[in-house]
Amino acid sequence: MTSILLIEDSESQRTQIEEAVDRCGLFSRVLRARGGLEAEKVLRSDCVDIVLCDLEAPRVGAQKLLQMRDTRAGRGASSFLFLAASADAPRALGLFDNEVCDVVLKPFDAADLISRLRLQMRIKRLRDEVLEKSEQLEKGSTTDPLTGLRLRGFMEGALGVEILRAQRHRMPLSIVRADLDDLGRVNEQWGHPAGDAVLKHAASFVRRNLRSTDFSGRMGEAEFLLILPHTPIAGGVAVAEFWREMVAKSPVQLGEGKQVEITISLGVADLHPPLRTREELLKAAEDALGAAKAKGRNCVVAAGS
Repeated sequence: MTSILLIEDSESQRTQIEEAVDRCGLFSRVLRARGGLEAEKVLRSDCVDIVLCDLEAPRVGAQKLLQMRDTRAGRGASSFLFLAASADAPRALGLFDNEVCDVVLKPFDAADLISRLRLQMRIKRLRDEVLEKSEQLEKGSTTDPLTGLRLRGFMEGALGVEILRAQRHRMPLSIVRADLDDLGRVNEQWGHPAGDAVLKHAASFVRRNLRSTDFSGRMGEAEFLLILPHTPIAGGVAVAEFWREMVAKSPVQLGEGKQVEITISLGVADLHPPLRTREELLKAAEDALGAAKAKGRNCVVAAGS
């Protein structure tokens, strides 16, 4: 059952909002509060999917409400939309620093409000799916035990969420697909323990150097994926080139004085029309990776270049 909490003290505006909410047909329960104190009681006692709050409602402390959301972080955490007058725009826009938060300026357009509610529910469902997979991670089901990177299922879910977030906030998003060159040769010549050492060695560079907001995963035997939010394609190419250089100049030590030199090929793509879906973005990066292999390997190719 999906639910929404309306925090609004104006009878006429609450009627407008309720009409829009009824029209979208998303919610099986509609809860109401006239101000911040009533809202806090509801949020303490009930699980709410969406909170639609007028910043002008009595005793509404936006930060306090968001902090209540944060104490319930994880699946079931509420997504917040705030209604604000134009004069309150600077204050309202400051709330964008909080995750899953949207601001609608008054007077609002009902169709626009409905589309924002639909988008927030899509984001929430995807976020809940990713968090569910993250809980499975705690049980060892979504982390590669060899490299310590995320596995394919988690990465695909995370990419879906980041695409929606990037589209909503009009922020850049890049991904990098990478494949170790000649891992099969290493396994044949030195044995699979050497191949495992090569995989761990390559993965160590991204684990140490990516931002906390980035995602890194192992997608296949020798293939990796990086998800880089807030990063245009030039930044994605820079990350990929750094990784390529570090792998190329750092032979893997196998013990007993033995070492093996390895290289990595990488393809980079960013989210922009006509690339709008997860599948389209992954395919663009895969094609760029194929072009890097065709150029002789040990290089970076950006999609469309």
